[in-house]
Amino acid sequence: MRSRSAPDHAALELLYDLFFVAAIVVLTFGYSHDPTIANLAWITLVFTLIWVVWVATSLVLNILGSDSALIRALVIAQILLLIAAVTAADGVYSHTLATGPLCSATLLGLAGIYWEAQRIRPEFKSFSTPRIWACVLAAPVFAFPFYSDSLYLVFWLLGLVILISPALRPHPFDSLGIDTKKLAERLGIFTAIVLGESFVKIALTATDSKLDGLVLECLLATLVIVLSIWWLYFTNISQDGESTGRTTHRFWILAHLPLHFGITGIAVAATMVILPEVSHNADGNSTWTLVLSVAIVLVALAVLKLIANEPNSRLAGAVFLAAAAVALGIGLISASQDYFDSRLAMIFMACLMFVTVLSDYLLRTSPKATVTR
Repeated sequence: MRSRSAPDHAALELLYDLFFVAAIVVLTFGYSHDPTIANLAWITLVFTLIWVVWVATSLVLNILGSDSALIRALVIAQILLLIAAVTAADGVYSHTLATGPLCSATLLGLAGIYWEAQRIRPEFKSFSTPRIWACVLAAPVFAFPFYSDSLYLVFWLLGLVILISPALRPHPFDSLGIDTKKLAERLGIFTAIVLGESFVKIALTATDSKLDGLVLECLLATLVIVLSIWWLYFTNISQDGESTGRTTHRFWILAHLPLHFGITGIAVAATMVILPEVSHNADGNSTWTLVLSVAIVLVALAVLKLIANEPNSRLAGAVFLAAAAVALGIGLISASQDYFDSRLAMIFMACLMFVTVLSDYLLRTSPKATVTR
């Protein structure tokens, strides 16, 4: 048997996905213990930055279909930098001072990946050049986080806008040879890893609490929610990215951002529900974190389904949007009752997700749906 000189391309991508999801899980630790608006804003910005870097790097690897020693080194450097960045999560000021320069270095590494890609494939230059400049211009915004407590959020948001601006401009992907099937598979794998790691985070949290009564029921309810999202995504969404048009494909990819953010939010909410002593005003914070996260996931699923524009997409999208409205309604009812037990809210969300899965299943197996296909 012929030995390899290095792990193959797919092994590098899987390692990359696993570490990025781990970084996201670590990132949420600070908010679950200090659920403030400032921490939520910080997490949203850094989560988006991490996600955009993952998508950008995955897209380059997809188009190239291979890698080089330099690209492998830069990909591994990304992993190390981002793990270091999110591990420094001790508070808003520490976040800003420690994470900013590390994120800046990550963006410069991404620029290096784009540069190496266009060296390997010169026809890649029209795609990579604006993105190299976006990384170079955005990096200083994160590198010098010496703003006031509120201004740094504005500047970091500006940095994100600069970073993603090239993606908003249409580009003829056909000339680059993008493999939409493989990219859809990567997004599916990434989503599955996010779901799995989120439940691992919840299970580890549960080890710090006595598993009896509502705590055990809450853990089981969380498992139902995670499995329901898994079912809905891989039944409705995972293959749609292969058939979306070139114009809509970019938006199909971007719609995964709120989906992954919502899944992570559910894990954070479950942590707060299982260990209410970690948060302030536990029931209010936990309930709203939970219902908003579930609603975000359902809306993202609806958008992804509608973008695909398959038969029954509108009906399936309507089911998801109706479920999102019910989730928000439960949050409002809880608020009007001065917030009933957040563990009870978790059980309500599990029941809602189960009913959504059942409704989607009946929709797909109905005679009318079979004829449409």
